[in-house]
Amino acid sequence: MIFRYKKTTVNHKGKEYTICVPKYEFTKNTFLNELNTKDFYIVSSNTDHKELSDAMHFIAEHKDIILYIPFSKNKNPFLGNARPYMPPQLDLVCVHHSMQFRQKEWKEIRNKIKNNFVNCNFDIDDKELPHYCWSDFFKSENNDYIDIYKNFSTLIITGSSKTFNFIADRAFELSQYKYNDVYFEHEHLSELFKRTDKKQEWREVSLYLIDKIENY
Repeated sequence: MIFRYKKTTVNHKGKEYTICVPKYEFTKNTFLNELNTKDFYIVSSNTDHKELSDAMHFIAEHKDIILYIPFSKNKNPFLGNARPYMPPQLDLVCVHHSMQFRQKEWKEIRNKIKNNFVNCNFDIDDKELPHYCWSDFFKSENNDYIDIYKNFSTLIITGSSKTFNFIADRAFELSQYKYNDVYFEHEHLSELFKRTDKKQEWREVSLYLIDKIENY
């Protein structure tokens, strides 16, 4: 299985960042919104969830890059239609904890991205992919958790190889659902947030499957 992407580099404050963007053009049936404060959801179709799964496997194997998916270039399908109250689309960025990425600097980095991308391929071996279940995260160790941050109309997810592979599995499962009528299926990722003894503020990231955008 080949994951096709394009990459470029950005120099910012003396550090070079490699930005990778999927070549796949996500359809109008895919969008990322913040419904309430720190309550994010990615709504997508079967095919787009499969591509999202591949992208998550890709970032799981690359700890030194920024995965950037510009969902916002797809016009919000609800604006001016049935759901005029829906917020604008967000972009998605995924990075590893080990990068020590400063989320507040994303706006400056994003503005430096030029159209000088190089096309690349990454071979994803289905037989070698690790698979995890929820119980693997009940006692999170080291950096096996996700954190989220919104900056410059972008949801930034910081995680580990283990968590990104888990998200990839959940997106793939949604891509395999079949239905004959209007249907919803979803996966919550809240179990991936870091567990502490302190009271946690509400945070959620969810993946939603729909058949047609007008049925959402």
